[in-house]
Amino acid sequence: MRVGGIAGRQRRALLKFDVSNLPATATIYSASLDLYVDSTQTTGSGNHDFTARRVSEAWIDSAVTWNKRTAAQTWTTPGGVWNSSSPVVNMNGGTSGYRSFEVDGIVKSWVNNGIDNHGILIRQNEASDRVIWFRSVDNATNQPRLKVTYELINNAPDAPLRVDLSPSSGQYASLTPTLRTYVSDPDEDDTAAEIAIYQGGTPVWTYQTPTSPSGTAIEVVVPSGTLTAGGAYTVKARGSDGSLNSSWSSSQPFVAAPLPSVPHDLAATPCTGDCATPELFVSSLTPTFTVQSEAPSGASITFAWELLSAEGEQILTHTSTPATGSLGTWTLPAGLISNGDYYFLRAQAQTAYNSGWSEPVEFGVETSPPPAGDVDPQGALTDAEIDPNGVAEAPLDVAPYQVMPAGDAASILAETATPPATEALGRPLRHNSITRATLGQTFRTQAGLHVARSTASTKS
Repeated sequence: MRVGGIAGRQRRALLKFDVSNLPATATIYSASLDLYVDSTQTTGSGNHDFTARRVSEAWIDSAVTWNKRTAAQTWTTPGGVWNSSSPVVNMNGGTSGYRSFEVDGIVKSWVNNGIDNHGILIRQNEASDRVIWFRSVDNATNQPRLKVTYELINNAPDAPLRVDLSPSSGQYASLTPTLRTYVSDPDEDDTAAEIAIYQGGTPVWTYQTPTSPSGTAIEVVVPSGTLTAGGAYTVKARGSDGSLNSSWSSSQPFVAAPLPSVPHDLAATPCTGDCATPELFVSSLTPTFTVQSEAPSGASITFAWELLSAEGEQILTHTSTPATGSLGTWTLPAGLISNGDYYFLRAQAQTAYNSGWSEPVEFGVETSPPPAGDVDPQGALTDAEIDPNGVAEAPLDVAPYQVMPAGDAASILAETATPPATEALGRPLRHNSITRATLGQTFRTQAGLHVARSTASTKS
């Protein structure tokens, strides 16, 4: 690399080092750029000071020139653009060997301040008749080198916000709850959690979890026999990165209890389709719902139910008589639901203690399927409305049923023994499956074909 100038012809050098392996949290104590002087040429006296500058515009090695930084882009100022410099290095004397430029500030700007690394420019501080040849990466030996002295300061993980217990209900938690917490580390180190359960001031159980990536959920199940029914406990957690611990989370009180399981496997009769979740449709205005729950020691279970509108507003709550087994049932009274509408239902199991509520399950009501035949209350869809992929747009606000159009083209209702499954956007088609249409085909209905109220596309 030739730097300097003779007879008014200035030359500068560009270098770039990859420092991406240095984390932003590194404390940089010093950084030096060492360039090996191969030879010098001097034709006069004058200032022989040279400096290293931080380049502020990107450049491409194979295309950079005095005027251009890439094949298509010019420097804002010919000769390169920079924002800061290192202390000067005097090149008086012709001895070959390494000369060092202090570049602490330049490297810190890249690593700690997030400034883009576009490399370093070497230039003569003032024009004089002196040129120096530095060895470059093209030389087999004595190449340029960047030496950085730094320290990685290890920060302790953040304290977990809390410990979640599941299953739980109010102040109560299961006798074998799953404990869940999160540990984040500012250095992005892998973390573990120490979880401790106390009764009064006495530790009952502690556990050190395996390490996992920072910020991921950490879970552990409390072993059977650890907790006593009716016992009052607290649980807390702290994080570790292998060398430093966080502070403890706040202590969370709970009472251990033989909770019944959260109700599950909700189903209904009479119904259409598979009669269970998901995509549940009932075919009566007074359907019977069933749900499952398990109680410790086979205790009898009372089930609480809550019926909600499609908007989530409560319509009715109901508590059934205690069940001798794990199956709860409820027959909806007349006058609560309407044909073509959608609702939500959830349940809670109750013994001496209550489970949590189940997730609300959506169900639709279809008590009078559309008739068979070529009926289209919205007007026939033309061939152009069925695209080459066989998708037909269901009209908006067709309630409670959408009957697809008739036409002279061949019916595309499935006549095969095993028709492909068909779905509408967010809602299922019921009773019949439809194969993929091709351009020029139209839909023909059969009894019981149900399409959702909302705008949807139907295809196989």
